[in-house]
Amino acid sequence: MDKNMKKSLNEKLKLPFVVVLIGVLILIVGMFLPYMTAVGELAEYIKKYPDSIEIEEFDMTASDLKDIPMMSMGRIAASAYNEEEGILFNVIVIVFAYLSALTALFVILKKPIAVMIFELIAFGSFTVLNMATKADFFGADKYAWGVGYYAIVIAFAIVFAGAIWMLVKKIAAKKELKSERPIQSEA
Repeated sequence: MDKNMKKSLNEKLKLPFVVVLIGVLILIVGMFLPYMTAVGELAEYIKKYPDSIEIEEFDMTASDLKDIPMMSMGRIAASAYNEEEGILFNVIVIVFAYLSALTALFVILKKPIAVMIFELIAFGSFTVLNMATKADFFGADKYAWGVGYYAIVIAFAIVFAGAIWMLVKKIAAKKELKSERPIQSEA
């Protein structure tokens, strides 16, 4: 592909690229927002005793347990169960973060098929984390999904739809550029 064709292709992919890039940024920010939020009696307890040490080994107070980001799930699982469970939760979160980083890399490289593949695998690891978390931590007087959870779900939808849009635009642009190319005579 010559320079003009590449420039034309990049111009046609600009809007879907920006949409997917915004989705990836929301995905990454969502990892640091509250993944789960205390509700009911637990929220009232936290409000009443915000400075009481609840998890001594991690020096976490009750107020630290009000809004828990995804990045802290390993410590929460280790304190609720045991060290091995904490390690398992940390591995799931690290895998999710790594796959999200690979998704971001393929967005920058404008490779929509790779974006879709790695994003679906990242969504699978996110689903595993959700299933492991929901069983014991969620209830009327425990926790509910936080804004980070919803941001990540919305980001997955934006990235996937944007990657499909990018793929369609890329295929259409390549067909258009191919048809515009002058026919070269064989000499």
